[in-house]
Amino acid sequence: MKFVRLPVTNVSCPPDYKYRCALTFGFNSRLNDYKVVRLVTFIWGKKCNEVEVYSLSTNSWKSIGVIPPRINSMGWHSGHAVSNGIAYWIMGEEEDDSFHLVSFDTGSEVFEQVLLPEAIVEGLGSVEGEIQAYKESVCLLQCDRSEPELHVGIWVLQEKCLNKMHTVVIPGMWPMPLGFTTNDELLVNYVGKKGEIYLAIYNLQTKQINETRVRLPKHCFLDSDAVDTYVE
Repeated sequence: MKFVRLPVTNVSCPPDYKYRCALTFGFNSRLNDYKVVRLVTFIWGKKCNEVEVYSLSTNSWKSIGVIPPRINSMGWHSGHAVSNGIAYWIMGEEEDDSFHLVSFDTGSEVFEQVLLPEAIVEGLGSVEGEIQAYKESVCLLQCDRSEPELHVGIWVLQEKCLNKMHTVVIPGMWPMPLGFTTNDELLVNYVGKKGEIYLAIYNLQTKQINETRVRLPKHCFLDSDAVDTYVE
């Protein structure tokens, strides 16, 4: 395992300013480089954002000077993920009370936005795991707990639109979705009778769940580069 200490960022956050910060980490295969994207939403009067990108190959940060005005007026709400070198966040616009899936391509340095469907916005507080890398895209996981099982709606980004592709029902004590494997399987943690946390694998095609009995640490979160390591 290799660790890298990141250099000081270019964007400073004065202690008397209110701000929210989101970090995303992933691999850009087109550039053969690892990237960290830092989004900072400053909140004082009118909202504005700063975005900077760390490149492992240069061991330096680069500030993104031009952010589209529409996106710059939004604020980071929740979620962060990277897929194919593209960073994603859920951001909100106060003026029209709308929410968007905002993306930033670390290669082309282009921003894009997709308006979230009303069905997602209504239950935005129940989006657990929020944004996850899924196949060659990303998805939102919208969870509804109905004892003794968990209903998970999977909304996949396709052609700049979010479409609901699956609704899965996961049994067990307080299951929590963690992420997807490359084999179209959803990794889930669940709580045993004595409070221990285990890993389970839900196959979206067969709708079967495999309780692996692999113990997980508390507060376990997996990124898209780590999920397959658990199931090799």
